Amino acid sequence: YMQRKPIWFDYIPSFLKIEGPLFNTIMADQSRVGEDRYRARGNLAVHLYFAQALLVTVPFIVHYVISARSSRGRIFATLLLTFALVITWMTNTRTAMLGYMIMVTGGVGVFALRRFLRPAHKADMVAPAIFMAAPAAAMLLLVAIAASPRLQSMTIGGTQHKGSDEVRDGQWDKAIDALLNNPMGYGGNNSGTLAGRLTPGGIWIVDSAWINLLLDYGVIAAFCFLMFLALNVIEGVKIYVRADDESAELCGPAAVALTGFGLTMYTISYFGNFAVMLVLIAGIMGTKYRLSKLTTADTPQPVGMTALVPRIRRPA
Repeated sequence: YMQRKPIWFDYIPSFLKIEGPLFNTIMADQSRVGEDRYRARGNLAVHLYFAQALLVTVPFIVHYVISARSSRGRIFATLLLTFALVITWMTNTRTAMLGYMIMVTGGVGVFALRRFLRPAHKADMVAPAIFMAAPAAAMLLLVAIAASPRLQSMTIGGTQHKGSDEVRDGQWDKAIDALLNNPMGYGGNNSGTLAGRLTPGGIWIVDSAWINLLLDYGVIAAFCFLMFLALNVIEGVKIYVRADDESAELCGPAAVALTGFGLTMYTISYFGNFAVMLVLIAGIMGTKYRLSKLTTADTPQPVGMTALVPRIRRPA
């Protein structure tokens, strides 16, 4: 961050160096127009892509902050969550900051839902306390945003974001017009020329993966894809609510990560991170399959909320 470049950049072996647009993108400072703040991008070429990959890890960190078995593990997870916030701030992007808030609140929210449906004892007040504290926390956040110009810029935006907002709005206008002419899509890699903007390097860029999906594959295919994500999110929450083993409990943060990933797709058009999304989906579907195999025919079938998924006891 202080050197204004990835610290590994000067140490790339000569036989791994490449020439072309990607190399130039990595070399570029990527500071926002009108600002001089370096935007951290880790091991990826663009800060937004790095932020999206980083955000996927946040729900899992929140999970370990809550469920760590030892105080040392909880302290480490808390420090790691704080560190993730610092790196998110260094990316200097609204998508990353809002995504971080969504991931943290989502992680706490699914935990509260689990404790509400499965209280530890009759007088368990953890879930009600979280639900009652949520409005107060939201109010404090709004006050902080109103009082801090920097935080306001990192969440709802400022004058420096006006240009990018207008570009994205213009792209959506073009996308809607194109969809009205052909709602079934125009084929892969055609969304850039239909609704994107042309960079000085001659590359068409679209600022939303939603636009890519709609224009390339059509309304029906894009809807089916987003519903596929939504169904896996619902399935992950169901498994988490009834889970009694550690691996099944990871479906909760996986569902939150999928939700955040789908939302960040609105402002990030990068399909390289879709591999991470598919790993999360595979984890949820694999866990569902494993739990279904562990259900025996002679096991009494649960009713009500307990029928969401088979209940697997934590090993002694």
